[in-house]
Amino acid sequence: LFSGIDCPRGARIGPGGKLIGENEPFAEEAAKFTRSKIMQREVEVEVEGMDKSGSFIGYMFVQTEQGLCNMSIALVENGLASVHFTAEKGAYYSQLCVAEEKAKKAKLGIWAKWVDEEAIVQAEIASADEKMERTINYRKVVVTDVQRGNFKFAAQSVDDGRSIEAFGPKLEKMMKELREELRKKPPVVGAYVPRRGDLCVARFSADKLWYRARVEGVKGKSIDILYIDFGNREVVDVTSMAALPAGYATQPAGAREYQMAFLQMPNDVDHANNSNIAFEQILFSVPFMFINIEYRNGGIENVTAIIETSDGTRTDVAKTLIAEGHALTEQKREKRFASLIAEYQETEKIARREHRNIWEYGDFTGNEL
Repeated sequence: LFSGIDCPRGARIGPGGKLIGENEPFAEEAAKFTRSKIMQREVEVEVEGMDKSGSFIGYMFVQTEQGLCNMSIALVENGLASVHFTAEKGAYYSQLCVAEEKAKKAKLGIWAKWVDEEAIVQAEIASADEKMERTINYRKVVVTDVQRGNFKFAAQSVDDGRSIEAFGPKLEKMMKELREELRKKPPVVGAYVPRRGDLCVARFSADKLWYRARVEGVKGKSIDILYIDFGNREVVDVTSMAALPAGYATQPAGAREYQMAFLQMPNDVDHANNSNIAFEQILFSVPFMFINIEYRNGGIENVTAIIETSDGTRTDVAKTLIAEGHALTEQKREKRFASLIAEYQETEKIARREHRNIWEYGDFTGNEL
């Protein structure tokens, strides 16, 4: 077995020569590529370990016109395998990562449909920062999770030509296929060793079904994870996790995390709890909403949001929270935000004068009107 990589699996030959299962995408190409490189040739093997069936696990090297070729790196470089988390311990991890990046950028093999979302976002943010005026380009999203205490939420984008009705079934189809594969090839309990940043699968505590997840923290057997297609987090036991089957890591995360721009959560615990409730009620009161990316901070897109009620009225979420006395206006120095900040500040003044919620007992900021 080649070390350091996750290669598409091919169908297995069962009793009577009958094929069991189906070839994963590019499994056949990976097999042909490997045969073309090593069949009838002398090779060198660097053994790292052995699996339960007694097969050696390690790196294989074959002499080519370009020099000694590491087959694990060659497969990754040609888009016929991805880097496995176990490679991090080995001597060839950095070379494997470089090879994977090259394959991604060239959209080779398993990366043919890969989209560098981070590069797109960074380009948009850089373009916005160069402009003196505020950029308005609303995107349609479906909120999937709301965090408490920070005005953050997770949402699935439905503004790239997909309708809400079409997006849901597409994600559900991927989930169904993933779970079916795990049913046919059940993971060995305890075999998976989670590492921070890993993509994996985890059983959600509410329904015990498998979902794609990212490891955010490891504390012994308690693992902090983010369900990447829905944006919710929880702590799970390591026995409720498994390696993500090949072919499912290349599909973009279904949900993205956002932070409400220009808002501050009250420090008082009781008021903060009321603000959390109000925030959740607003976001979950409609099937979708529109967000505008204002700026990026700490890797998270900070947005303003608009909801549309049943009568067609459009409401600014941040302004509503400020008006009801559930949030304070955050100060921003950029000129392009001056007009919007001024509007929010005027709304906040009214909430203060009318002693709404956090202003119930008057001003607590030292800026009494």
